[in-house]
Order: sequence, then C-alpha cells, then structure tokens
Amino acid sequence: MLPTTSQRGGRSATYPPYDDVVPRRTAAWVFGSVVSILALIAVGLFAFRALTDENAGANIVVPSVVGMNIEEAKSLLIDLGLVPIEDPRVRDDVPNDVVYEQTPPAETAAAQGDNVILLFNPGFVPVEVPNLVGLSVEEATNVLKAAGLRLVVNEFIASTEIPANQIIVQTPAVGLGARPNSVVTVDVSGGTNTVRVPDVIGDEQNAAVKLLSATPLNFVIDLQPEASDVIEAGRVIRTEPLGDTAVPPGSVIIVVVSTGKPQVVVPNVVGNDGAQPRAV
Repeated sequence: MLPTTSQRGGRSATYPPYDDVVPRRTAAWVFGSVVSILALIAVGLFAFRALTDENAGANIVVPSVVGMNIEEAKSLLIDLGLVPIEDPRVRDDVPNDVVYEQTPPAETAAAQGDNVILLFNPGFVPVEVPNLVGLSVEEATNVLKAAGLRLVVNEFIASTEIPANQIIVQTPAVGLGARPNSVVTVDVSGGTNTVRVPDVIGDEQNAAVKLLSATPLNFVIDLQPEASDVIEAGRVIRTEPLGDTAVPPGSVIIVVVSTGKPQVVVPNVVGNDGAQPRAV
C-alpha cells in the first residue's frame, strides 16, 4: 500500500496510505445477524401473545341488573353468555323478585360461562342450602328432605381416591338461599367398577325388573310387596339401595312394589245384636 501525493498551488502533499479494498463480511457474521433478528421477532411475538391471551376470554362487560326482575336479569345474562346464580335473601325494603345486589358488579370484564350471583328479594322464605359434600347419596337425600329441598344426581365420576356414592361437588353452593322444594344438583364418586342404579320409582313392575336386570347392570332383583295409598298397584314404590346410587354390577336390588291401597278388614258381626255391654 503506497502513500499518495497531491499537488496544490505548486506544492506537493503526502497523505497516509489507505486500503481501497472493501472488507468482506464472513458467512458466520451474516448468519449471526439473521439469528439475532429472528430472536428479536420471536420475543416480540411472545410478549404480544402473553398480553393478548391474558384478557382473551374476558370479552364480556357485565351489565347492571340491579333493580330488574330476577327472571329478566337471568335472561339478559344468559343471552350474553354468562351464568346467573340465584341467591334469594329476604329484604323488606325491596319488592318481591327484584335484584338488589350482584357479584361481580356492573362494568366488570368477564369471560363466557362466568357466574354472576344475583341477590334478590323472593316472594317466599328461602331455604339455606346445606353442605352435602362428603355425604352419601342416601344421607344427602335425607338432609335435603328435612330442609325442604330435593336431590338430583348430575353424573357419577370414576375415582380411585373418593369412595363410591360420596358427593364430590354440589350446585347451588352451601350457604346460598334456595326456593322451597327446589333441586340441589350433585356430582358423585362412582368409585371403580361400579354402575348406577336407575331411578324406577313409579315404573311398572315388569318394566323396572327388565331394566334393572339387563346388561351391563345385571342386578339380582328381590321383589317385595307393600300397600300404598299413593302408588297404584303393580308399580314401584322404592328401591334399596335408592336410585342414583353407585353399586357393583350384579348387586342385589330390593324392589318394593305397590299392592294398592291397604285392605280394610271388616269384622264378622253375624249374630251380634249390636247391644253394648252394660255394667251390672
């Protein structure tokens, strides 16, 4: 590399040497640059997704239903994709069936399927829902009957940890108010290798026996007659164990069948003149 000279105004000047060849960027340098750019793009996409996914499902604004009739409030929430939960609580300064409090409050962001609890003044004295979790189906049935409520089994869930027939979850939750004679729905442990006893109360005897003895139930039926003022003759009064109970296939099921109304025994009065005994 040689120094360069230049003449200006009759004088020559000497400059430092320079390289007129442009240095080449290596393939490794280019590859590293591309990888860095792709990494930055990936980080940006991840951050964007994290920010958007956090509120992706919260796309419903909870409306204000305070002051509305309970049925109208429920209808509005259902139309929006929310789940209204009734919680009747007597309040003297609020008209019957009018919502006076809601949770979550209005203008809250919610996702489809979220619950909205509605406190309203009922036209009846509400029944407080008892705790059923951990009870058997039979125990829960008796507890609800004493409280003026009814039990409905939603489904049996196979479990190796929770004993068969033990209630796992309930709806409405414990402590909420409920209408008298309304239903409390429960999910029950089916344990392992169990089947569900069908509810055949009111069914005709032959139809009930056919259902209970069919595969995969294969129950052994023990028919027992009993008089009833309510169930007509030939129809099932109850089963033991109760319907919606989990038992092993092939279990013995007692089916109590109505013989009709109790027979009145008429005493034999032939030869009786109807005279009442008298003290002498």
